[in-house]
Amino acid sequence: QAQIALGELERKQGRYAEAATWYGRAYAVAEEHADQPGLAKALICQGTLAAQQGDYAAATAHYARSLAIRRALDDQLNVAAVLNNMAIVAQFEGDYARSQHFHEEALAIRRKLGNTWAIAMSLNNLGTTLLDRHEYAAAGAYLDEALTIQRAVGDKWAIANALNNLGNVRRDLGEFDAAQQLYAESLALNHALGDRRALAYLLEDIGLLAASRGRHRHALRLVGAASALRAAISSPLSQSEQETLDGRLHAAHATLGDEAVGMLAEGMAWPLAQAVEHARDAP
Repeated sequence: QAQIALGELERKQGRYAEAATWYGRAYAVAEEHADQPGLAKALICQGTLAAQQGDYAAATAHYARSLAIRRALDDQLNVAAVLNNMAIVAQFEGDYARSQHFHEEALAIRRKLGNTWAIAMSLNNLGTTLLDRHEYAAAGAYLDEALTIQRAVGDKWAIANALNNLGNVRRDLGEFDAAQQLYAESLALNHALGDRRALAYLLEDIGLLAASRGRHRHALRLVGAASALRAAISSPLSQSEQETLDGRLHAAHATLGDEAVGMLAEGMAWPLAQAVEHARDAP
């Protein structure tokens, strides 16, 4: 458990090589002692690390092994956890129907078990999948419920994530001021937590808000800063995410022409603190 906890801390701060080392040690200890729950835990952590680095095949393989162990143990709490993570990988791969199916199965198990924190996570993740399917009303409802629970529980990581996701819903509905407020709170939380992967998503999402308001230079600088941050922590966007981002920035590139490349490069040169400061600037 100590190795897993240390690995999780490293992963959440974007230090993936260190996280991999701790997870590997946890797996080795569990294997040595024939500890099936320990093996399943190490596998799900390794799967999440692989997913965050864009290796979805490895993530799926780790999750499948973990799920098989949890089902054999009839450990419904952790069956739901693995299904949740498999849903996230399916979402990264652009298979939103499969993602929704896994999330709904996980949510049903968690509601039956009455695990409040886990219910909130499933609600949040199901909301993001529905957002990707442009089902804004349903996405907003799930995310609002998730945020209410997460505020009550006091999980700052989860609160920050839900705020970002709700900001995306409001942005895509054209409610730009509401989106800006949600992003600002998420930005402050994630910066304090040191969650660099979450900050990369926020820089992109705030950049898209700026683009929606016609602030194309600001948008591209923020996206450039996010790109540099992703390179630094080895956490690329999935292909479907990159395609969506590029599509949403088409107007910015068309408007600025050759200048767009310079704006991206300018943002890529920013230190993280400077990027966060620019993101605070009202888009």
